[in-house]
Amino acid sequence: MTPGETVYARVWEFANDTFGTFQFSAYSPTLAMNTFNQSGLKVYPNPVKDILTLSSINSITKVTIYNLLGQEVVSKVVIGNDIQIDLSDLSTGTYIAKINSASQSKTIKIIKE
Repeated sequence: MTPGETVYARVWEFANDTFGTFQFSAYSPTLAMNTFNQSGLKVYPNPVKDILTLSSINSITKVTIYNLLGQEVVSKVVIGNDIQIDLSDLSTGTYIAKINSASQSKTIKIIKE
């Protein structure tokens, strides 16, 4: 839903003909953030051996890497469009990278060789 969008609701009375006022609220229960423009973000190489490179048309502000148990294993506060993250200390396996940029966020799968 967007602000100003028309919402239709039906209100009826109960069997005892009681009249009164009511309030109405509409909201979206999602916690989503704006996502990166897919064509504006490049992550390479994937699979990665040591250095993961991120290139974006949006200025990247933070990169967080999680293992598949949801544990944070790398977190870097950065500022820039071309970022390199050293993953040489990580074990071989699959990881999730969360890339933040201002109010935007993108989550991708990374494979470490």
